[in-house]
Formats: sequence, structure tokens, C-alpha cells
Amino acid sequence: IVKKYTDSLAKAKPQTVGAVQIKSNPEASGEVEGVEDKEAVYVTFPDNSYLVQQLQAIKKEAYELSTTYDGVYDWIVLNLPDLKEEDSTGLEVMNAVMEQISSLNEAVRAIYKLETRYFSERSEMEKAILKMPECKTLQLALMVNDEDTWVDLGKAWRVMIRSCLILYTMISKNMERLTEPTGKSTAARNYYQ
Repeated sequence: IVKKYTDSLAKAKPQTVGAVQIKSNPEASGEVEGVEDKEAVYVTFPDNSYLVQQLQAIKKEAYELSTTYDGVYDWIVLNLPDLKEEDSTGLEVMNAVMEQISSLNEAVRAIYKLETRYFSERSEMEKAILKMPECKTLQLALMVNDEDTWVDLGKAWRVMIRSCLILYTMISKNMERLTEPTGKSTAARNYYQ
């Protein structure tokens, strides 16, 4: 992902936002006929369209994965046995799987904030650049923010993949206890099929 970003940076043309007028020092510049008291500084921002596209894609996938986790969690809750049942092993397994699903779902839902955080930081930096267009450090900070977001985006994809693998492993290893927690019920199996 980072390589694609750096390649796209090399190919992308910066977006010129416009010119910012900066007044020169009135004491230093005397009133000379034919010389304007202002100069234009053109402000450009690196193209971030591919990054925005990827942020939108991961947010959509995170939403769908979170919805799937909610469905699996609800399925387990609907199949919880009565608390007065003597076989508590199935109930313990179900509770452990539900806790794990909740934990994984929190990690996936945290990915939603990635896009909002990026736009918030980017807009603050762009406003600062427009206020001080001659400051090269702000331009560098903007590029570093984009690069950091690419790294965070790669981590977010890995979090989603890892959480899918963990959930699959937990469910496949405990499917018998999840479908028949007391060893007697077939309701869960009939509901799920």
C-alpha cells in the first residue's frame, strides 16, 4: 500500500488551490509608482484522491464486517441455554466466544474513525498552510500525515483480516458447543441452516 502511495505521489500532479496575497512590509517598501504592494504565493496540496478512495473502501468493509459480527453475536445470544441448566460448560464456551466477538468488533469499529481523523488533521494542516504559505515545514507535515495515514490504512486491513481469522477459528473449534450447548438442543442447528 505504501509503495502504491509513493508511486501515485510521483505520478500525481499537485492540486493548486489558488494564490494567497501577502502584503509586503509597508515601511520597507516606499510608495514607488508602478510597483504593487502585494505578491502572490501559489499554494499547492499533494493529490490525496487515491488515499481518500482507499479510506472509503476500508470504512465500507469495516461496516460490513461489523454487521456480520453483530449477527454472529445475536445468533449466539439467541441460543443461550437457561441458566438453570446443569451443564455449564456450553454456557462458558458461549460466553467466551461472545466476549471475543465483542472485542474483535470494537477493533473493527475503531477503523471507522480513521477517515474522520484523517480529514480533520488534513483540513487543519491545509488551513495552516493557507495562513502561512511560505512555511515549508507545514507542507512536509502534510505529506508526513498522508504517509502515516497510509501506514494506518495497512494496519487496519491487517486488523480486519486477523479478526476474521480469529473468529473463524473460535467458531469452528467450538461449533458443537455453540449449536448444542447442553448437548440436547437442536434449535440452534435448525435456526442456522
